[in-house]
Amino acid sequence: MRRDIALLITSRAIRSLAFGYLTFIIPLYLKSIGFSATLIGLYFLVASISSATLVLISGFLGDLIGRRDALIIMSSLFMISMAIFSATNNKALLFITSVLGTTTGSAGGGGRRRWTCGSIADIIACGQYGAHGEDQGL
Repeated sequence: MRRDIALLITSRAIRSLAFGYLTFIIPLYLKSIGFSATLIGLYFLVASISSATLVLISGFLGDLIGRRDALIIMSSLFMISMAIFSATNNKALLFITSVLGTTTGSAGGGGRRRWTCGSIADIIACGQYGAHGEDQGL
C-alpha cells in the first residue's frame, strides 16, 4: 500500500476514534459543569444543525481551494472548539463550540470522510498523474 494512502486511512481511523469518544464525553462534561438536560439537548441540536451546514460549506470550500486545504481549515475548527473547552466553563463560550459544529461526535467522519475517500480514489485512479495529465509528483 502506498504511503499516502496508509496515512489517509490511519488519520481517518484516529479521527473516528476521537469523535466517537467525544459523543459520550461531551454530554457528561457539560452535565458535570452544571448544564441541565435541556441545555445539553439544545447544545447538540445546535451542533447538529451547524455540522450539517458546515458539511455543505466545506464541500464548496473543497472545490474552491482543494480538499487538503479545506480539510486543514475545517480541522482547525475542532482545535478551536477543544481550546475553548479546555479554557473555560462559561456556558455562553461553550455554546460557541456547538455553532462550530465539530463537537457532535460522528464517528463516521461526517463530511471529512468524503474528502478522505475522494483523495484515495484520486491517488488510485490517477496514479502519478492528475486528472488533466499533469505530474503530481506522488
